[in-house]
Amino acid sequence: IPRNIILAESPSYGKPAVIYAPNAPGTQAYIALAKEVLNDNSLLF
Repeated sequence: IPRNIILAESPSYGKPAVIYAPNAPGTQAYIALAKEVLNDNSLLF
């Protein structure tokens, strides 16, 4: 996950990164990770 100042700012505004900055590179990386985990059941257990 790339470091991104926008991701660090989102809690200060009381919003998750996916709402505060949905197009930020870090947000996109977290979304990609979540999709990968959800699509690969072996990662869940």
